[in-house]
Amino acid sequence: MQAHTRCLRRVDQGPGPLTNFIALSLRTRIVRSLPLVAIGIGAFLTRYVLIQTVRTECDDATYVIGGCYRYGSDAEYVGTQADFLVEGYGFVSPAVHPLGKTPGAAHPPLHTIFIAGLELFGLYDVWQWRIATSVVGGIGVLLIGLAATEAAGNRSRAVGLIAATIAALNPLLWIKDTDLLAESLLIPAIATVILLCYRFRRSPSIRTAAFLGMAIGFAWLIRSEQILLLPLLAPLFIRGPAETPLRQRMGFFAVAALVPVVMMTPWVLYNLGRFNNPVFISTNSGVTLRMGNCDDVYHGTNIGYYSWGCLNTTFIRNWDESDYDRFQQRQAINYIRDNASHFPFMMLARAGRLWKLYKPIDTMNKEAVLEDHGFFAAKTGLVAIYTLSALAIPGAVLLKRRSRPISPLLGPVLLSTLTAALATPVPRYRTAADVAVVILAAITLHWCASHLRRLSGALQHSMRE
Repeated sequence: MQAHTRCLRRVDQGPGPLTNFIALSLRTRIVRSLPLVAIGIGAFLTRYVLIQTVRTECDDATYVIGGCYRYGSDAEYVGTQADFLVEGYGFVSPAVHPLGKTPGAAHPPLHTIFIAGLELFGLYDVWQWRIATSVVGGIGVLLIGLAATEAAGNRSRAVGLIAATIAALNPLLWIKDTDLLAESLLIPAIATVILLCYRFRRSPSIRTAAFLGMAIGFAWLIRSEQILLLPLLAPLFIRGPAETPLRQRMGFFAVAALVPVVMMTPWVLYNLGRFNNPVFISTNSGVTLRMGNCDDVYHGTNIGYYSWGCLNTTFIRNWDESDYDRFQQRQAINYIRDNASHFPFMMLARAGRLWKLYKPIDTMNKEAVLEDHGFFAAKTGLVAIYTLSALAIPGAVLLKRRSRPISPLLGPVLLSTLTAALATPVPRYRTAADVAVVILAAITLHWCASHLRRLSGALQHSMRE
């Protein structure tokens, strides 16, 4: 009887202090995250409106140059490959054989897997795919906000909200989602890499290093050059917290490097046994190199850009994608060797075009027409790249003064610039840098807002006196 009474008394007393603390912590986290979640939802709605207005879909008969969205090029390749994948053909080349009997790996596999996954859920329409990538865009905006919060130090939520707002409206980012580009998946991957870099710096552990390696692995499965983030992020491990021994930090780096290699290994092994030539990641590097190295690009109006006229489109019988890519690669290398004195200038020209420092108007027009981004996205993107780049430079200085690591943000910028300088300055190569620039710009804007608020308070105080 006494035991029953004690039990009733415990029930009447309600939950204990530990339960109350956990409930309060969860409630506080949910309330604090609501503004960021709201911005993420707003980012999705922005992309939805753009798909319905500025980037409405059209076909060849109704296409207006620099206007509507036309399903084609890489998006069509991936979409058709996803169809074949769902039908059981594997990763085949729709560009080479319409019946799907020829292997294809023009791009790393994750974008194709994503579209195939949508088809398994009954989403077969291009419009539905674009809406799905817009959802991914909203998630990417949310992750950019979280990454900015960590990068700013002391978990400054205001910086995260500013960064997320910029990312939600940034044409350099939303065009990837509305136009069904693989970089729509890259944006959240890069934001996650940056987020985990700063979390690792705050609290180094094997677990965080493994998750960081996983994020880099996903980025690598989307764009093949992203594996180069690893050496660019090495300073984060080498110059880690003094209380963590260097040997242990190098162990963490080894974990972060091993995880993406393990993730990519099945794709590499799959490719090695199905092409006429060894293929590791993709069959597109030679084609890309050739498009940026020929007379059309080294002279005339296309200097520093690329030209489809560079490609020898002759496709010999029994060739597969690896044969064609190797042929174009040899053509490109021979041309570079014959024009070696021009190559350094071409690298500078490409990097200049990437950041709109060389022939900006011509580059903008080419992106609107050749890249099919449309004039609205190209013009607003030109304004965005100048504005955000100007704000990003002070942001990097502020982080340096606060003794915050800047390699997680400078790494993507350097990688994008190097990729463009060696290949072609298409805006897709700048995606990783665009994410980092948004975060750096947000840090600058937060600093300006804080100092303006202090100045306003000081002026009000002096006026009262």
